[in-house]
Amino acid sequence: MDSPVRPLWNAAASLRCAAILIAVACPFVAAPEARADCTGVCKPNEAVVGEDADNCYCRDRKEYAGCIADAGRAWRNNRPQCGVKAEQCFRSQGYQLTAAGLGGVACVGNCAAASTVPVLVRSCITTCAGAAAIATSVLEKCAVDLNNQCQGDELSELKKAQLRCRQ
Repeated sequence: MDSPVRPLWNAAASLRCAAILIAVACPFVAAPEARADCTGVCKPNEAVVGEDADNCYCRDRKEYAGCIADAGRAWRNNRPQCGVKAEQCFRSQGYQLTAAGLGGVACVGNCAAASTVPVLVRSCITTCAGAAAIATSVLEKCAVDLNNQCQGDELSELKKAQLRCRQ
């Protein structure tokens, strides 16, 4: 019995080795950015809101906390917009969802018939797979892709609002 020839070194092994080398080498290559020592720079009613190599940036604690709280409330209030967008997407996909529903009905019928007529097993599998593929496609588009993008945009806006609070 001949065994298949296996290469000693394959692409998957090369990628694994490269990933390990990068993971091990990166912490040593990138030197941490030097920061100013901000201990005791701000007044007692101020908070350090930023620093770089030479400077410390302070802002009144109450103003800064209020700004951050306002940014968080605005983000919380805008989050339902992602749900509205997903709902609109699902509504726009009505034709595909109807086709998936009809495919599901055909799937049940064909699979029930396949129990008595074995020739219909292929039909059972085909209709079930088609219905599942359509429904999965709509779910990926509306619930996963659209929602992830919307949530990412909202988090980006929150980060921008938080950065504006530092000024």
